[in-house]
Amino acid sequence: MYKILFSRSEKAMRPGIEAYIEYFNQSEEFEVVVNHEGDFVPDYSIFDVVWECKGIGGVKKGDYVLVHEYNSLSTAPFPKTKNILKVRLNTKPDMRVFLNKFVAKQFHFKDDVPTFYRDIGIDPQTLTLSQHKNNTKEYDFVYLGAISKAREIDQLLKGFITSNTNKSFLLIGDTNNEIYNEFKNEPNIVFTGRVPFKEVAKIAVKAKYGINYIPDRYPFNIQTSTKLLEYMAMDLKIITTDYQWVRDFEKTTQSQFFYIDDKHPTFEMKNIEGFAFKNNAQFEDLYWDNIIDKSGIKHELLRQLEAKATTKRDKRY
Repeated sequence: MYKILFSRSEKAMRPGIEAYIEYFNQSEEFEVVVNHEGDFVPDYSIFDVVWECKGIGGVKKGDYVLVHEYNSLSTAPFPKTKNILKVRLNTKPDMRVFLNKFVAKQFHFKDDVPTFYRDIGIDPQTLTLSQHKNNTKEYDFVYLGAISKAREIDQLLKGFITSNTNKSFLLIGDTNNEIYNEFKNEPNIVFTGRVPFKEVAKIAVKAKYGINYIPDRYPFNIQTSTKLLEYMAMDLKIITTDYQWVRDFEKTTQSQFFYIDDKHPTFEMKNIEGFAFKNNAQFEDLYWDNIIDKSGIKHELLRQLEAKATTKRDKRY
């Protein structure tokens, strides 16, 4: 059985890593070890694969298959400069994985490293929760993800307050201290902080409307929205800002979302409650196992590992 080391950052919610861990641990060929940054100094000699979610820098420290994953583009300040630095300073891996072809194109890697695309998926458990949901909702609106000023969530909350809806707003995810201190005393706003990945849907499904608040600017407006997929799987009604990816996804799935202004968001309940929301996504295609299977990553890992094993045998003889 091959051993995979995942080097994981705690700075961001990474459901894709949780999905990989479950996927590979369920297989007969792999066993996964996770290194949360700073937990331990790994002995690289015992691992067959090292999987890194890439920032800038790093070196290869053994004869293993090195996988670099770029599941998003760099964010402000100077996001495009950071992308360039990753290309110039990161060591050459054995495989690269990108969120999609558009993200890959932004990095401009020009070498022969095998490249794969692994988009965002959903946990089938999320659908199970939505199918057995209680009709009594505890919250009106929910937002999943990083609650930061970079994503302008403070503007979203100000718009919610000034709309005077007397509705409730639940926020799930790591929260910027400044935002928390500004809004913690608002009676209709509830912060959960970070919760375990498997518990997110159990909480979020208690809301009526899922808020997909994405600033219409690079790189946010060209990347798959994890939260929107999760909202749809939980059968929440989607309220979103207007940008390239969400319009394409709405059209592809023949769904219908309610749009709010990302600069001056307002919550006009008469319009929201009277809107004809539609959710027509084919969720089986979005299950994490299916997404990872279709990417071809596992097949390539086994190919490279078997090639390494063959080379070692040939050297012995």
